[in-house]
Amino acid sequence: MLKKWTDEEIEFLKKHYPYEDTDYIAETLNRPINGIRLKASKLGIKKYKETLPEGYKRCSECKKILPINEFYINKNRNKPYSNCKSCDRKRNKMYLEKKLNKNKTKINNNSTITIKEKKCAKCGKILSIDNFGKRRNNNGFQSYCKQCEREYWKKNNEKRLMERGW
Repeated sequence: MLKKWTDEEIEFLKKHYPYEDTDYIAETLNRPINGIRLKASKLGIKKYKETLPEGYKRCSECKKILPINEFYINKNRNKPYSNCKSCDRKRNKMYLEKKLNKNKTKINNNSTITIKEKKCAKCGKILSIDNFGKRRNNNGFQSYCKQCEREYWKKNNEKRLMERGW
C-alpha cells in the first residue's frame, strides 16, 4: 500500500525540489525517486533551470560550463550534444579499449594472455586461433573452424540450389 504524503513532506518537497538533487530528497523523505518526481509533477513543481550566458552549455558528464564550441554538433538536430568533446573522447577511448581487450582473458589482477587456441564447436578439434573467422561475440571468433564453416555453407548452398531446381 502506498504511503500518503503529509503536509510537512509536501512543504519540504516544494522548498527543496527546484534546487536540490532528487536523490537527496528521496533519501531524506524515505521515498522512491520516481515517487518524488511524480508528486512534484502533480504539484506543478519544476526543477530550477539555471540561466547560462549565451554561447555556453553545461556538460552532462563533467558538469562544467563550457563554450558551445567545446561540444560536437548533432548535424541532424543542428544542436550540440550533451557531453563536451573531452568527455566524449574519454568515453570513446574506453569503448575502444574494451573492444580491443575483448579477446583477452584475465588471469589474476595484473597480467593478461591472448587466446591462442580454441575448440571447434562442430568437429571438436582444438586448433590455432588463426583457423577461426572473426566475430563480435565468442571472444571475437567464430564457433566453428574455417574448414567446418566452409563445409556447412557448401552443403547449405547445394541444398538451396536443389530446392530452386538449378
